[in-house]
Amino acid sequence: MIQAAIPRDSVARVVNDVLAAPAYDWYQGRSLTAWLRSLWNALLAWLARFAQDHPLGYVVFLLALTAVLIALLVHMGWVLHRALNPSQRAAHEAPRRAPVVRHAAWHLAEARRAAALGRFADALAHRFHALVLDLDRHHAVTAHPAKTPAEYAREARLPPERRAALDRLVAMLYAHLYGGLPAGPSEWERFDGAAGSLTTGHHAAL
Repeated sequence: MIQAAIPRDSVARVVNDVLAAPAYDWYQGRSLTAWLRSLWNALLAWLARFAQDHPLGYVVFLLALTAVLIALLVHMGWVLHRALNPSQRAAHEAPRRAPVVRHAAWHLAEARRAAALGRFADALAHRFHALVLDLDRHHAVTAHPAKTPAEYAREARLPPERRAALDRLVAMLYAHLYGGLPAGPSEWERFDGAAGSLTTGHHAAL
């Protein structure tokens, strides 16, 4: 019995069909596009099952999703409007308070009040502030909130004897404010008199 010859293209087709099976797919990697597509298809399939199994819940879910989307769009529009209209934003903001400028007379009054209340360390600090502002008015120093008393003593444009008096005032101030040395009425009177002498030209002894 003579068997009929199998066509060559039939063999090739069978081999291709076998090798196309998933078992022979040796490439394990997946592109990002394919992964996103499969994720999207899975989501659509889940939504279809959810709509079929829970029709009312599906409607509620769609309404909630729509409300969230509308809220996001409104918020984005509001942010964009404020970004494109800075003048309107500034008009609605509360006005900023201007920094309070204290003059020498104010610090001198505070020094007197603190001394009357027995807060002599505070009185010395306010008295020194008043002195610095007076010296600044006479262009002997340049007042600045960030400067320390020692910096004022170094930069003071004063005659040698008045500069030495300022050095003694700074040393006394540091001793009572930071050195823990108690301050009383006598220390206050000496400090007040010496500070006043620096602006009047008469030098009281410390």
